[in-house]
Amino acid sequence: MPIGQTPAAAASVRRWLHMLVEGRPLSPAQRRVAGFLLDHPEEAVWLSADELGRRSGVSQPTVSRFAYALGFDSYPDLRDQARAQVQEQLRNNDSDPDGISALRRLVAAETANLAELASSPWAGERIDRIGTYLAESRSLPVLGLRVSKPLADLFVHFASKVHPDVRSVPDGSAGDDVLVHARAAGATWLLVFGLPRYPRALLDSIHFARTLGLRVALITDSPLCPLANEVDDLLAAPVAPTLTFDSTVAPMALTMSLLHALTEALPEHGQRRLEEFDQRAADRSLFLD
Repeated sequence: MPIGQTPAAAASVRRWLHMLVEGRPLSPAQRRVAGFLLDHPEEAVWLSADELGRRSGVSQPTVSRFAYALGFDSYPDLRDQARAQVQEQLRNNDSDPDGISALRRLVAAETANLAELASSPWAGERIDRIGTYLAESRSLPVLGLRVSKPLADLFVHFASKVHPDVRSVPDGSAGDDVLVHARAAGATWLLVFGLPRYPRALLDSIHFARTLGLRVALITDSPLCPLANEVDDLLAAPVAPTLTFDSTVAPMALTMSLLHALTEALPEHGQRRLEEFDQRAADRSLFLD
């Protein structure tokens, strides 16, 4: 059974590849191979080096060098290890995927994504570090366009409860103005949300922020995304391409965890601001009991 029919097995291969690739000095051609495997983990255990090269748009020797760069003696060794990641799931999955409802398939895929996130490099010190960076930025601009905008808006909504100056950055020249004013108000970091598909305008805004001297933190789906080389730090959580549109449960979990790290980095001021908001909400009867 192809592992594309078993979300947990596909996620197992993707998680394993993420751990291998993280921190490796790969060439642009090798990154194309890694990107293809991460985008298509269901094929990773079946393709020969020649086939993988054709699918990735690189040569067969590049595939071999990619395997060497990850610490393997050959590409077949890498492929055999990928197969080992999914053998148990393949043996245990004897259901008919066509008979599984869309919701159940999505839940299975997102459960695997969350498990992958919990064991990823993003689940530890890095998220606390980025939370501290954002807390220390006296003004905090936040940018997300198109499909990423809801996550950016959610972050702004909650972060403004603990951080004294959080600014939502719109698209285009209006967003440039917000970045200029945020920088003048003491911003040192820009937080960017960039999920597939990645808008060209997002890259333009990142470049403009850099001209202002801002550092950039990115929440995305993969450390090999097209924006990764343009930022100073990033957190990644896979999306689930199981249904017609991608599901972003894991990026949502990563966003909420970053909000917690931001709040923990502002323990006194953040707690005071939360208490002040709760008091105002009670005084105005904002919420139903």
